Order: sequence, then structure tokens, then C-alpha cells
Amino acid sequence: NGGRIYYLNRSQPPMLHAMVAAVANCMAEEEQAEWLAEAVVELKREYEWWMGNASGHAVQIGHFRLNRFHALWDEPRPESYLEDLVTSGGSKAVCRELASVAET
Repeated sequence: NGGRIYYLNRSQPPMLHAMVAAVANCMAEEEQAEWLAEAVVELKREYEWWMGNASGHAVQIGHFRLNRFHALWDEPRPESYLEDLVTSGGSKAVCRELASVAET
């Protein structure tokens, strides 16, 4: 299922930090510092993407900035078209929420 084209507009959980840690844990201690120094550049870039306004994944609630899954899709999902059509009653906002919920 993961290779389907309609997944291109859906986000995935931020797992880069876990992958970097897993690789670092497999390295000799003397190699870890160099690896992590290089990886931190990409980790910061991913963090900025998740926290930025352009992705739609960050929301402001009072003084707090939180992340959420957010699909850029406002039609019934192809994998459950009929169910989404019935549930949404044709509402684009409800379709967007259904696609976003399906990401989790």
C-alpha cells in the first residue's frame, strides 16, 4: 500500500531522529561524534519543516506550538472512497480531516 501515488500528499511521523540514533548506537564510540555532527544539520532541517507554517503541521494553541499530522487532500480518499463520501456528506473539510486522521 505504501507505494500508492495518493500517499504523496500525506506526512509521515518524524522518525529521522530515531534512525540517526539507531545508526549511532551501532557505531564505535569514536565514530559517533563525527556521524552525529553531520546528522544534526539534517535533524535541524527536519525540525524546522515540522515547526514551520508552510507544511501546515504546526499549530499555535495559546503560547504553545504543537505538531499535527495534516493531509493536503480535500476529497474522499481513494482507498476508502465510498465510506468517506458517505461520512463527509460532500464536505471538503471533513474529507481533509479523514485523510489526516488516517495518517496516524
